[in-house]
Amino acid sequence: MKSKNDLPVGFLRENFSVNPETGSVLWSAPGRKRRVGAIAGTISPKGYLQIFLRLEGVNYRLYAHRVAWALHYGEWPVGEIDHKNGVKDDNSITNLRRATGSENKYNKPKQANNECGLKWVKKDNRPRVNPWRACVRKDKVEYAKSGFSSKEEAYEWASMTAVKLHGQFYNSGLDKP
Repeated sequence: MKSKNDLPVGFLRENFSVNPETGSVLWSAPGRKRRVGAIAGTISPKGYLQIFLRLEGVNYRLYAHRVAWALHYGEWPVGEIDHKNGVKDDNSITNLRRATGSENKYNKPKQANNECGLKWVKKDNRPRVNPWRACVRKDKVEYAKSGFSSKEEAYEWASMTAVKLHGQFYNSGLDKP
């Protein structure tokens, strides 16, 4: 199965259109199982919209955020595309930005298996008076500090460190209202 930059943008423009406000990729050419104006794609197990099509005996899987970018800017994106607000199926052009793999990871929410509820913070297993540890990473370098008396104190240090290191890709990890 092929993906990404294998299809010319001209082909995309013949077969798709994009609503720049919503980011919805729409079929603009009829097909056996599709109608003109219908939203293209299905939600993948990871939450992204993906579009499957078969062309000249070759199967393609295209991510809708990459197709929306290519249709809007006239070229396939180089590298990764980050969803600024963290919503994987919000492909509005104002929500998409180029990112390196590392920058894309900075914008992730806290992990689902996070036990203390705060991004970058965990209980230090070593016996000590102040048991909380904070750890922020950038470009495979770990910035860590132990000995915090509370998880909130550790989070405050980690958050300030992450703002400096991650810049515009900073994500507090706190649930957004």
